[in-house]
Amino acid sequence: MDIPFHFNPRFEHKVVVRNHAVKGEWNFEMEERSGGFPFKRNEIFTLEFVSRKGHIQVSTMELMMQE
Repeated sequence: MDIPFHFNPRFEHKVVVRNHAVKGEWNFEMEERSGGFPFKRNEIFTLEFVSRKGHIQVSTMELMMQE
């Protein structure tokens, strides 16, 4: 199964992991962890996902990340 975009905030490490899978295989060499960690436990936040010409832009009020 293809997963075009995986977005995983990991609170225990204060990192957001972004990746994709093709035919069920994760491409760990393409995994992204840069871009900061604007999230806090038990606080509401809004995420915006925008698809643009082969990449996905993710933004919050505080931060913008790209895959």
